[in-house]
Amino acid sequence: MSTVTVARGDFTRRIRSLSLIGTGPSPLFKLPVELLIEILQFAIHDSKPRILALISKAVSNLVNFILYRTVVLDSLKTVTLFHRTAASKAPALCHVNKLVVTWSPESLVSQYQLQAIVAACGDVRTLVVPSFHVVPECFHSETAFTGLSSLTVQTFEQLDLPTLTRCSVSLTHLRVCEPGDTWCSPSSILSAFGSLPNLAYVQFPRRTNSNEANDKIFADDIRSLLQTLPMLKLVVVIIFSGQPWLSDDAVEESNIWNLITDVQEEDKRVYLSRGEYNEWSGEWVDQSKFCAGTLPVDYWAKFSEFMDD
Repeated sequence: MSTVTVARGDFTRRIRSLSLIGTGPSPLFKLPVELLIEILQFAIHDSKPRILALISKAVSNLVNFILYRTVVLDSLKTVTLFHRTAASKAPALCHVNKLVVTWSPESLVSQYQLQAIVAACGDVRTLVVPSFHVVPECFHSETAFTGLSSLTVQTFEQLDLPTLTRCSVSLTHLRVCEPGDTWCSPSSILSAFGSLPNLAYVQFPRRTNSNEANDKIFADDIRSLLQTLPMLKLVVVIIFSGQPWLSDDAVEESNIWNLITDVQEEDKRVYLSRGEYNEWSGEWVDQSKFCAGTLPVDYWAKFSEFMDD
């Protein structure tokens, strides 16, 4: 049997206990990868990831997979640090499955940093951003963005951004969280993405006490989309108060609420609810749990009971 020499101290004793040292391949790696990931997720809660990564290269790769599959950037500090990772073209970037940006850039420098991050993570399946200003106009990779299935944006701005059409075929979930400063109809929002043949879940916001002619256009657009998008299973309409000092009852008495209620009675795929500003970013506030390997809750999952009815 080979002799293994280790240094003294709690640090090295922990490494030795986790390494399952032996003369042949560790029995740890005979387990299914899914089970290994579950074990490491528990271990990350009690051990620093960099310590676990010292066990072996294989474990290091799995730790990176756990840590990087959901990346949440919620401050200038996290954006700056992750921009360094993106600029270094670290191999771990290939593990990024969900990229969440809840911090709005305050300068052109931070905006360019975010664009570089999104470009470096072009293989993501889920993207959450405050606006499309952080999405680059082009990618170095021809396949970037073509596998994006879920997109969430705080507010929609009418931009000439050809990049968005890259995900036209793959996109199945689209969520616009809050009304923007300028009026955009549902149809004009979707037109930015192309044909969207596989879109199944979509959310649109609207503010009360706005132009009533646009309210009617909004409601008619929802009717049209329900008829023309072949895969559409759910349309969520979130109504925000245009006069926050009024009671919640004022939202349900508004013109747009009544119009969408009529659409809902015509088609049960429509879900109507009141909205709260900044609620979308609150879903990602506990960043530490994602760093420990916990998977985020799927926003759309809460509508499954509604759809079953």
